[in-house]
Amino acid sequence: MNIIGISLLGCAVLAATLAACTSVGGGVNRIQIIDVGDIRTPRDLQLGQTSSQAGIDSFTHPDGIWAVAMDLNYSTGLVTVVARSDGSASIYAGKNGAEIRSAGSPAVRYAVKQAVALADLKRHTLRNTEDKNPPPVGSTRFFVLSTRGLLSTQPIQTESLTKADQPYFQLFSSMHDVIMLLRAEPEI
Repeated sequence: MNIIGISLLGCAVLAATLAACTSVGGGVNRIQIIDVGDIRTPRDLQLGQTSSQAGIDSFTHPDGIWAVAMDLNYSTGLVTVVARSDGSASIYAGKNGAEIRSAGSPAVRYAVKQAVALADLKRHTLRNTEDKNPPPVGSTRFFVLSTRGLLSTQPIQTESLTKADQPYFQLFSSMHDVIMLLRAEPEI
């Protein structure tokens, strides 16, 4: 599959994610979809947590990196994907604010840990920040939660992240893997 195919697939997955966030179904105890009202509230809580508040007390990554978050801001709403070093993940999506959480199947846990490992490789390109604002529409912003505090990128045009020569392409792709695998998980 070429890069354009990945981009189109990623957009389709996000569209499906946003659409799915309005429904609650039955199934295996893997994914929980919760209506959370305003997306900014749980998203901001996630970005403001310490590792101990999140229940993560051991670190396999230098600098105590324990989570990575990716904000994607579309005209249809903000999507935030959070991947934690313990293998758990959350998606906060849409203007209606729904959350998809997963303790994860082995495939989800692996993809989530890969995303955190890729964020760790990028830690030297990130800056400490207190600014948790989402990026402008059409942009993506990465946040890394660490024992050093909250680190982030500047907003990046989402379309540019679909090109393999973009410095954050691998992290962007890895976070999309998390989205796709979470969407494949059965709902509670």
